[in-house]
Amino acid sequence: MSLELIPLVIRKGEKITLANEEGVTIQVGNNSKGIIYQVDDSPANHEIKTLDFAEGKYTIVITFDDELVSMQELTVLPVFAKQSKKEYLRETIALIEQVIFARLSGDEAALSQMTVKGNTFAYESLGVLQQLKTDYERQLSKLIQAERRKQGISPIKNIKLRLTR
Repeated sequence: MSLELIPLVIRKGEKITLANEEGVTIQVGNNSKGIIYQVDDSPANHEIKTLDFAEGKYTIVITFDDELVSMQELTVLPVFAKQSKKEYLRETIALIEQVIFARLSGDEAALSQMTVKGNTFAYESLGVLQQLKTDYERQLSKLIQAERRKQGISPIKNIKLRLTR
């Protein structure tokens, strides 16, 4: 039985920590470049250094005794690519949602400690994570409204008029 995991988007040079069992084979590659990284008989929770990876899309394949365990898409972005505030907020919201879903599904790694965009959440309740997600969504909404106002698009507001004699 194989498991397709949530796609990863990282910057070149970031480390990837995989939640794998001991003794599996880990391969990273794509169609055009072939296999660019391989570890046989890896330790549990293996860490991949991506400093020598070229920018592009890859697939992380984990196998055990010639049986597919999991597949995960990996997108490596250039180090100096500019990221807008809106993209940052959307990514952060998606990561927080992943943490919430992992907690709800009972994932042991997510129950103790998770790091999202440099913020570490140790033993935080679902309420705290939900509030954080709501705050980021509110910031994103304000940012989108400000952009729309600059374009001349504004929400329809009722105008109250009072006529007196």
